[in-house]
Amino acid sequence: MPLRLTVRENAYHFLEQSLRHVDTADTDEVGLKFAVILAAQGIELLLKARLEMEHPLLVLSDLDKPKQRTTVSVDAAVVRLKRSGVAIDAADEERIARARRLRNEFMHYEVNATAEQMMTTHADLFEFAHVFHLDAFGSELHDQLNPDVWVSEAITMERFTRAMVRYQGSTMVAWFPSQLVDAQFVRDVEIEGSLFDRVPYGNEGLPLPKPHPPCNDCGAIEGQLHHFGCDLESCPRCGQQLISCDCDSEPVWTPVINGVRAPSVRKNRSTRFDSETNEDQPAP
Repeated sequence: MPLRLTVRENAYHFLEQSLRHVDTADTDEVGLKFAVILAAQGIELLLKARLEMEHPLLVLSDLDKPKQRTTVSVDAAVVRLKRSGVAIDAADEERIARARRLRNEFMHYEVNATAEQMMTTHADLFEFAHVFHLDAFGSELHDQLNPDVWVSEAITMERFTRAMVRYQGSTMVAWFPSQLVDAQFVRDVEIEGSLFDRVPYGNEGLPLPKPHPPCNDCGAIEGQLHHFGCDLESCPRCGQQLISCDCDSEPVWTPVINGVRAPSVRKNRSTRFDSETNEDQPAP
């Protein structure tokens, strides 16, 4: 069966692969080069997808010769988008040009950059993709990405230069998405020596509209676990507010082993989350 992808779907695949390479950076620094290349290519495809929304022929380099199927350059795509009324400011225009230059340099010339520089560059490119997608298509890039890259996406967002980001329908500080993703691995609480499953958002029995909007305290969406310490989380034993009830609960960390959650291996991580300081405490 032939593979058929729209330009936007193709862009999402490139961006997902860039995040997967970031995910292996601890053991494969060379992969960061591919992360930058793939992110740059994903951005180019997003630009062309937005241009295609104006008119399918606008993605062609020569409008008088549509049968040649040669697509427009990145620079020409930006010009056509601006002429079509799509807002691209000077700073973002420079980001787009930088993405093109970096992709070409990494593919055709020597690579002379540290891992930190490549991580920062990837985050800068991904930040543009994140913001451009929301402005250009009216939806979050996050919603289009495969869940297996959500952890890498959230960690990348910590490096964004913007203080506030849009994530799962909520506006939050840039470092918070990674903590919300992290909270999904705190799946139990220990109360007086017994383990209890934490109550996912939407299962509290509160009179909320359907479908549930994101949690107005931590930004969790229906079915997700709250950030530990969220005002709206219910205690699984007494049903009252978890952070203020008398049950004296402690979070139980469920680690990931070889990329797989290990529910049978638990460690207490009562200080894992600190929403005031954004500092992860060392594992015991």
